[in-house]
Amino acid sequence: MKRPAPKGLRWFLLPPLLVAALAAYLKGQEVPRIPLTIKEGTEIPGMFTGPVLGPTRCDVGGNVYLRMYQADDPLAAPVVKLPRDGKAVTRFDMRAARGFERGEAYGFAVSLRGEVYILAAAEEGKPAVVVFRQDGTYDRTIPLDSLDAASRIQVFSSGELLISGRFRRRGQEVSERRVTAVFDASGRVLQVVRLPEEPTAEGEAALKGEEKEQLLELQEGFPGDDGNVYVFRPRTLLRPGSPTPIWVVSPAGEVIRTIKAKPPDEAFRAFEVRQGGGRIAVQFIETKKGGPASRHILSVFNAETGEKEADYEVPIGVGGLLACYTPNGFSFIGTGKEGQLTLEFAPLK
Repeated sequence: MKRPAPKGLRWFLLPPLLVAALAAYLKGQEVPRIPLTIKEGTEIPGMFTGPVLGPTRCDVGGNVYLRMYQADDPLAAPVVKLPRDGKAVTRFDMRAARGFERGEAYGFAVSLRGEVYILAAAEEGKPAVVVFRQDGTYDRTIPLDSLDAASRIQVFSSGELLISGRFRRRGQEVSERRVTAVFDASGRVLQVVRLPEEPTAEGEAALKGEEKEQLLELQEGFPGDDGNVYVFRPRTLLRPGSPTPIWVVSPAGEVIRTIKAKPPDEAFRAFEVRQGGGRIAVQFIETKKGGPASRHILSVFNAETGEKEADYEVPIGVGGLLACYTPNGFSFIGTGKEGQLTLEFAPLK
């Protein structure tokens, strides 16, 4: 009868591949790269491919929101909801609000419940937020009297707004730098958002005679299902291969943590970020000199620790825009055979 190996020697009797995988994990090597498979695509009736203004948004139901350029009224292109089931499209038109018949839209945000917040300027140039219900009907207008100009907006699940703009100071003087603040549902400033102190970046000129104020400037962001808003720098400000800082901002205006999402390798740059189910999905795109981007990698990170959990490679031919992410899968905006917009879904096992 064969005697069992002593406990101290059983490690060496494990299969070689398992030992190698465990050793790689213990050494902190990169996670494996998993190919994504598109399982279904839904055509959106009456919607055809065209220039998209700014980033896309998503709600908890998997519906996708975007603004598409329209030649007859480019300053006020409506927000359009592309339904997950491919049925009726919903439009959110700023022109429906009194005083905005000739206004200009800067951007928009979508609450997790599907309400749409359009950041706009009225005919006289005063910034405000035009709010719509889920069915596309006008709800209310929130004045932003403390702002001279506004550029970006996000909305917390508790109803507060995160807005970036130029503030009016005493004597009607306007600040030169855009800053970001939390506003309540009536448009009153609650808190200016400041970044946690960080060491000066390599190569950055030292400021003489004054302290550098670490103010957060909202560039891109999205609401998380944990009640916070996730803010990240746009791809144009990041070098290929550099980690993407993602700031988690609470409704109180506090940056409660910073996550630095490392790209798959030096050739990739962050393009879009989404959050859901306690995880963050970052869409990295390969950058090539003298040619278009070719490969897309979706990296999933733990939203609490920032540790990478998986890399997913997007198959060639899938729409370039990441629309939604949940732990169940990814949604993309694609193009059908006749040029219609489609929503494509790639499930995660």
